Amino acid sequence: MSEAANLLDQFSESDWAQLKNAIPLRPKLWLVACAEVLGDAPPSHAAAFLMDMVRTTDHDDVKVTALDALRSLAPGEFDFHSVASELRAVIAELRPRAGVVDTIVLDLVEQRLG
Repeated sequence: MSEAANLLDQFSESDWAQLKNAIPLRPKLWLVACAEVLGDAPPSHAAAFLMDMVRTTDHDDVKVTALDALRSLAPGEFDFHSVASELRAVIAELRPRAGVVDTIVLDLVEQRLG
């Protein structure tokens, strides 16, 4: 686990609220790094943040990284079934612009959706 993920593990509810408020103000590279770290963070908070990133960002790189981080959560830590149709729609939107690596990630997320 990274140092950043260790810090997230110690976040209070106030810290999570501050992070939520900061996300819309951050540049794309910061959002990609944040999504990567959230994949190692406590899933009780991370899953919601990652879904928000998938839903709200205009950056394909951020969406793909957030999807990959969601995929990395252990079974039972995130209810893929409840958002399967939404995630499939996002994947379908991303596919025409996806490069080789992003296509692999999208394929893996689809496999996780069942």
